[in-house]
Amino acid sequence: MACLLLILISLLGLVSHSEGKLEVLNNVYIVESNWPNSAAPPEKLTLACSTSEEQHPSVYWMKDQKWKGNGMNLEISVKEPLDAGNYTCRSNATHDILSYSTVYIQKINDKGEIAEPILIGFKDNGLYFKCTANNYSGHFQCFWTPHIRISPLQFKIKVTSENAVCDEPVKNSMGEGYSTSCKKGNLCPSTEEYEQTGIVLEVFHGFVYERHIHYFFIKDILKPDIPECQIDNSNVVTWTPPKTWSTPVTYYGLTYQIKTVQHDSKDKICEVDNSVLLQNGNTLRCYKRECKYKHCFIRARDRYNKNSSWSNWSPPCRKFPKNDKPHIKEEKTKIEPCKCQKN
Repeated sequence: MACLLLILISLLGLVSHSEGKLEVLNNVYIVESNWPNSAAPPEKLTLACSTSEEQHPSVYWMKDQKWKGNGMNLEISVKEPLDAGNYTCRSNATHDILSYSTVYIQKINDKGEIAEPILIGFKDNGLYFKCTANNYSGHFQCFWTPHIRISPLQFKIKVTSENAVCDEPVKNSMGEGYSTSCKKGNLCPSTEEYEQTGIVLEVFHGFVYERHIHYFFIKDILKPDIPECQIDNSNVVTWTPPKTWSTPVTYYGLTYQIKTVQHDSKDKICEVDNSVLLQNGNTLRCYKRECKYKHCFIRARDRYNKNSSWSNWSPPCRKFPKNDKPHIKEEKTKIEPCKCQKN
């Protein structure tokens, strides 16, 4: 059976109103509706006019410029989105607005899940929004995509952790999704996290409402940026960690995969055995003969957390022209082959 959530919240201007000198306290109600179960009874909700009967002994209620009833309290039935909206209590004497009550509807199916979600779910984890961090600094981004592209949408981000904050959501430059930038403060990258960060995303489409919650540790949402790579005339692959990755890289280790691609054969992925890599500062390299005839790509992941995400694949590793010399000269006999990890 659907349950009624009476949530009195300020929506930071989303439904705030003022009428002349009158400052109005907005009562916002979120009603769960068993959707699309037509046999389920509607929820009964009583709205109260935020004024005293002594000041305004005779009041009435309006919604969408239609009369809804008389009296200080108005009982309504909420079942469908058309039942939601802004209800105004007005004076019979002056017709001034005395208070607002805003009703949102949240569609919930028989399994207790969101019915007809506004956001597109991610296939890999079933979440409706995803957060990623490109290092251990505490900065991260959350992003989501709605099914609806044209209709007006409103989003509100809340953070459950006291030491984390998020910016206002913005529409992405490509116009297909939305994102917000966040920061978890007082985070020491070299120590273990003991408190998960919780992000609550509230979505408003007209007077239809849905809420999504995601809890995580920074280490579990890591997704490094793309490494840079190049290939010299001796088929030595050289690459560097992403510029945004935490340093020193000897402490914040990364694991790498090299993918070889040829049009007439199946792609091959080799997870490089880090123990054989020669390092010159932050530069890593190994010999891979296949890169002479095929395109080679590279990606990275946090070495110590296999639950974190791989970076996107790099563009094809840049090859030196035949008449150019590599920036880093090493005798070929000193460069180890790119040995692959055994799964």
